[in-house]
Amino acid sequence: SRADNNILYTEATYTANTLFKQSGIPADEQRDALRKGRERVLKDFEVDLRWIIDIVRETSVEEGEWSLEFALGAKDAGVVGFELSGIEGETPVARHRATFEAAKKAGLPITA
Repeated sequence: SRADNNILYTEATYTANTLFKQSGIPADEQRDALRKGRERVLKDFEVDLRWIIDIVRETSVEEGEWSLEFALGAKDAGVVGFELSGIEGETPVARHRATFEAAKKAGLPITA
């Protein structure tokens, strides 16, 4: 396990909007699952698991905004960052600039 290797903290990327679009799992159920998963990892493996929520760059501005709202509403589930994923060069990053500015303004760290 990670704890056996002296890994006591880890971050994982989570793409909430893709799960919502493909399986219809509502945001509140996903947040609850993140919270429960984090608690179980801490209990079973003694590792502090935190989440980085991402926007898939190919998605619409509205879907990016949905992802930010999800992230801000899931801080108590261990969300510590916000990032952009997807195929680089396919879609201009400027599409989601306003969403990332809003994340920074709300105090959510941005990763690259």
